[in-house]
Amino acid sequence: MTPSVLDTSWADQITLPPPGNMMEPGENGPGIFVRQGTRMSAALEDCIIKHVKTKEVKDLDILDFGCGVGRVTLPFYHKYQQPKIICDVDSVSLAYVRSVIPSITAIKTEYTPPTPFIDGSFDVIMAISVWTHLPPDLQIPWLLEIRRILRPGGVALISTSSYQALVGRRIKLTAWKSVTDDDLSREGFIFREAGATAGITGVYGYALHTAEYIRHNWSHVLDVIEIVEGGIEGVQDINILRRPK
Repeated sequence: MTPSVLDTSWADQITLPPPGNMMEPGENGPGIFVRQGTRMSAALEDCIIKHVKTKEVKDLDILDFGCGVGRVTLPFYHKYQQPKIICDVDSVSLAYVRSVIPSITAIKTEYTPPTPFIDGSFDVIMAISVWTHLPPDLQIPWLLEIRRILRPGGVALISTSSYQALVGRRIKLTAWKSVTDDDLSREGFIFREAGATAGITGVYGYALHTAEYIRHNWSHVLDVIEIVEGGIEGVQDINILRRPK
């Protein structure tokens, strides 16, 4: 269970990133970043401990895929010295994480697959707020790439957004104002393009997936072993996927 008292001591040991790419602007931004990152890291830790029994967390080969400025990596690394490898499309974000964790291996990836990793490199892959932004034509190709670089029996923790996120998007984003819960239930997956963001060289936007869609479509690539609805800040689901042995 995620602890009720957050251990945010990791943030006292580093220089936090500047506003942008997951760090909100304003005087409350750093506090939000630290608390969110700590809670998200704890939620992923719970999933790993529950579903990965082959090794202790500290001994696993873990990748933070689409790490950004390390909102999950930083608190997780403080506790476990993991992940030892991170990747992202944005070289500026990677440079920041490398500056505060000099021993980490930070790999710049491209907008489209493949990654430079060899087959079966990782026991665990964490991907938070990545599939929530991928356009339709990259959803499955990147999922296939995750399968390739996972070891047989390895686990991917991939977040997606669903009905709870749609509530906020109808309020904040013009392109989503007319999208109803019934639309999402009927279609299962909806994507709306948005403006460009740092490091993205192709289409960027916002995606929604229902749990039923994940189970029906993603199970052709990886075994869907659990979906933790609202596992990321009550807004994103954690899809726990295993590469068949």
